This record gives sequence, C-alpha cells and structure tokens, in this order.
Amino acid sequence: MTVALRKRLDLRPARPETSFGPFRLLHALLWLILAAAMRVIAFGGGAIALPAIVVADISVLLAFFATAHQSIEAAGGQSSLGELTLGEQLKLSFSVLWRIASVMIAAALGTAAAGHVAYAPHLMAGLDGVAFDQFTHLGRFWSALIATLVLLMIPAGHFKFLRVWSVKFLHPRGRTRDC
Repeated sequence: MTVALRKRLDLRPARPETSFGPFRLLHALLWLILAAAMRVIAFGGGAIALPAIVVADISVLLAFFATAHQSIEAAGGQSSLGELTLGEQLKLSFSVLWRIASVMIAAALGTAAAGHVAYAPHLMAGLDGVAFDQFTHLGRFWSALIATLVLLMIPAGHFKFLRVWSVKFLHPRGRTRDC
C-alpha cells in the first residue's frame, strides 16, 4: 500500500457518524418550552408579568446560544459556548439582555415620538420574535435585526470565525492584527 492510501484509511472513523439532524437542536427545545410557559404566565398580567417576560427572554437567549453553538460546529467552525457552565451562560445572557432591551426601548420610544405609535409595541417584542411568531412585517425584520445584534454581541472569543471576521473587517484603518 502507498503512504497516501494508508494515511487516508487512518483518518477514516471506525464507524460512520449517523444522527437524526433535528436531535442536534434538542438542547434549545427545553429553553423554548420554558420561554413559552413564561409567555403564558406573562399574558395573565399582574405583578408576575415582568419577571416572567425577563425569564422568557433569558430562555430565548439560552436557546439561541445552544442553537448557534450546534450550528457553528456542524458547519465545521469552532465555538467555546458549549464549554460554558450554566452560570456563565446566564451571566452572558444578562449582559446581552440589558443591551438588547436598551436598543428595543430606544427604538420603540423613537418610533412613538416620530408619530408611529401603532408600530412601537412591535419593536418591544424583538427578542421574543426570534423564537416565536411575529404578526407584522416590521416585527419580522426587527426580530432578524435583533438576532443579528445578539450574535455580534457575543464575545468574539467564543466564535473563531467571528474573531477572524472582526479582526479583518472591523479593525480601524483596515489593518489586520494577530488573533
């Protein structure tokens, strides 16, 4: 046998990796179920509504992180999000949530101040709309923008491709530097 053939046979796994694709995103399902339950509680109103909305938004963010981690690794990228403990994931979620909430509040207040009061509530459901239905076109676009912002807010060290992209394209004066 040639050396090239031996190397090729050594790199082949002992058994093929077979998996039913949707099971790879099962981690996100548990967080989405919790978010859905919290949304039902929040729709009841009262004093419990605001904490339920916060828990639902944190759950959506945790589902987003789990899906991003699985999707990036399935595409051949590297992510260290799977190595974070639950406490670290919650800390990351809170740090992203207050920034996203500030953006949503500013956008809703700006829209209402511009005279489009009917559209303002749809801008407050941006994070919720990442996982659940939005009923307006504005809400769908806004949720996509919020999802993009969340992905960009995750520290660059968690995604190797994001760190390389940010170094190449976001560095001042177009210069690159070592990662």
